[in-house]
Amino acid sequence: MSRLLTIFLLALLFISCKQNVKKDIVVQVSTDVHQVEENQNITKKEGEVSQEKAIDFLRKFYVLYLTDINEDTNKCMLSNYLTPDLIKSIDKSDGYPIIDSQDYEKIDLNTLKVSKTNIENVFKVSFINYDERRINIKLIPIKESFKISGITIFRKNHNYSYPLVLTKSENKYSFDFLKYNTDPDDPYFSNIYTIEDFDANTAIFKKVGKDESYEYFCFKKKIEKGLELFYQKDSEYDVYNGDRSKPLIILYKKGEDFYAKSPFIEDGKEVKFKERGW
Repeated sequence: MSRLLTIFLLALLFISCKQNVKKDIVVQVSTDVHQVEENQNITKKEGEVSQEKAIDFLRKFYVLYLTDINEDTNKCMLSNYLTPDLIKSIDKSDGYPIIDSQDYEKIDLNTLKVSKTNIENVFKVSFINYDERRINIKLIPIKESFKISGITIFRKNHNYSYPLVLTKSENKYSFDFLKYNTDPDDPYFSNIYTIEDFDANTAIFKKVGKDESYEYFCFKKKIEKGLELFYQKDSEYDVYNGDRSKPLIILYKKGEDFYAKSPFIEDGKEVKFKERGW
């Protein structure tokens, strides 16, 4: 009888210990899940704080920059807000990429809006300058603050990005000045076409002839085997009234030589452009 009682008590002790182990495991799992949820909430809050800081940084910059424009002052130091590469790219550009304009009037700061996008570290800035301007701004963290490292301007047929990062394949199509003369032996009746590199995004397509001359700023669009130049704006000559959705000229290379096709040159046949030095 005593032996049976001893076995019974040992069985009860084993069951009790096993239940306590299970209870400890459940408590530990519950604690771990709670800790993960807390960490996720902290990370989410840190992300929200970071985005709020980024938006505050951009709003401060644009208020200073637009105030300089409105009041003709120079208090906004670009080096405090923009990366050196972006400043160089803007200095080479035609116009004012920061406000997406060739010109400007007094800008109502009350129309300035800064909001986040679905792209990491990219924010949308909008305001009224003649009409609504929408610009995407890319930020990079710098110590406890940020700097603007990229600007994207939206157009109907093309987007402009500053600075333009060229790949090896795109560098292949870099040039300074190209020229095609329809009749070098008779300059009086010949037409001279030139393409001049203006900046990372822009080239100038020009014709000088006895009966017609024009000069158009064009934006560059990289294609698989060359560059397409689309009309952007006039320079000093008549307004271009053609189809702006189609390129004015397509430029490509054969070996080291530049060739082009354009409906404006020799009825669209292939012609060879010569680089500066001809």
